[in-house]
Amino acid sequence: METFDSKVSLIEALGAKMVDIISKAIEEKGIAKILLSGGSTPKDLYLWLSKQNLDFSKIKVGLVDERYVPLESPYSNEALIAATLFHNTTATGLIGMVADSENPEQNLKLVTEQYSTFKNADLVLLGMGDDGHTASIFPNDSASTVALIEKNAGICYTKAPSIPENRITCNKVLLDSALHTFLMLTGSSKLFKFEAASEEKTPISFFQGTRLKVYYTPN
Repeated sequence: METFDSKVSLIEALGAKMVDIISKAIEEKGIAKILLSGGSTPKDLYLWLSKQNLDFSKIKVGLVDERYVPLESPYSNEALIAATLFHNTTATGLIGMVADSENPEQNLKLVTEQYSTFKNADLVLLGMGDDGHTASIFPNDSASTVALIEKNAGICYTKAPSIPENRITCNKVLLDSALHTFLMLTGSSKLFKFEAASEEKTPISFFQGTRLKVYYTPN
């Protein structure tokens, strides 16, 4: 675990690592493929990344998870990332998870096809909720349990304990296929939950191990 005395210093360190991975992927393969989390915690990180010398036309960005809401909803992770990470570019390499907000079955089919490209992504950025959930994989949700134990990489719907409860998420196998996996963790209460994850068997515990690189600040 890398510990920082402020969120600013965490963002600079994690951001620099992400820039290095993305730049090397573009140099070696011509494109970088990354999966990002939504929510308020990484917002400033995405704004920082938007100002770096990156060729956004060669970066394909997907979501770790999403609320099953239209793009214009204030809950949309896709809208958040578009407004932050893509703030300074006209590139359109962001692939959302809600292609059809009225037809869940058709939407799942479309997103599953689109997100097959993110198997073996260059990096994944995870977050963690106060209940130990990560992505949209929640405690005490049967669909989330399937997302953790399913043997094939894919996309699935889950139920959150809060509004909006309908979610769509990459499953564990798809997330685990990434070359680099980071967890951005802020606040002492979340650190306590993270450290208790193995005993409590919360979803984040399924991702703990040497592959998961944790960047933490108490502030």
